[in-house]
Amino acid sequence: MAIPAQAQEPKLLLRALTDPAFLTSRTWKSDPGLDKAVSDWPLYDGKQEFEDKTVLRRVEFQVAGVVFEAQYRVFLKDPFAEIVLLSGGKFDESFCVRFSEWTKPMFGVPAKVIDMSLPPRKDEAYIQLEADWLLGATRIQFFCAGARIGDSFVPGAAYLLYSHQTMLKALEDLIYIECSSTTKYVGRLAGERGTTEEDVPTRFMINPNDNSVRGWDKEPIKGKMQRYSDEEIVTTWSDKKYSSVLRLDRRAGSYLIQTRLKGDERSGLDRWGKCSRTTSEKKF
Repeated sequence: MAIPAQAQEPKLLLRALTDPAFLTSRTWKSDPGLDKAVSDWPLYDGKQEFEDKTVLRRVEFQVAGVVFEAQYRVFLKDPFAEIVLLSGGKFDESFCVRFSEWTKPMFGVPAKVIDMSLPPRKDEAYIQLEADWLLGATRIQFFCAGARIGDSFVPGAAYLLYSHQTMLKALEDLIYIECSSTTKYVGRLAGERGTTEEDVPTRFMINPNDNSVRGWDKEPIKGKMQRYSDEEIVTTWSDKKYSSVLRLDRRAGSYLIQTRLKGDERSGLDRWGKCSRTTSEKKF
């Protein structure tokens, strides 16, 4: 009697998925070599949860000491396939770095590395590492994230994704901008606190990989992204007293933050300025 895939002991990772020569020669499109490499994986009989692809096979592997589920998927409208290794969410604080180190001997230096980890604080830390490689037409992407709160570590997600380069967007550099800053109180606050004044520059970091806006310290701007396009980025947030909207005009190279009292929508603070692209590196 066959043993269900879920009950089998996790195997060591398929050697083909760690072999640069094999990966470099893959087309990911009606690829007999790829089909053969996964032919002994059990057929997937679970619920299909994607609109654009179907999971054909599934198996569990050990990766850097952690159990991963590997899925072999095919796209419905395009004759391409992909393989993704997904962690079960059970790993420790050192795993993301260990996972990253595990990839280097096999895939070499990544084409791009994105480190969105936050500087550790006394009682908390956030880790997020991303990287990608291009081997022939094969793009490989790595992601790992988790957070430590007090003495407890909460694993987030970890995955390794293999696909054709046209089916998987390459990682992009973070965009650092520095903006002049003018503030103006409006409504009844104008009479209480004066009118217009120049302020210290405002700095934003745009992450095109997850369509987020952050400060240079990588702390996310707490709010809801309303629009992210090549023309404009709009995000909103609020608390008990105030509501705010940030508009980054990518064509004009400017920004505007409007903050209003919840009890008086005509009163609040406007901050605006012109922006220019720069880097986060020290200038001296």
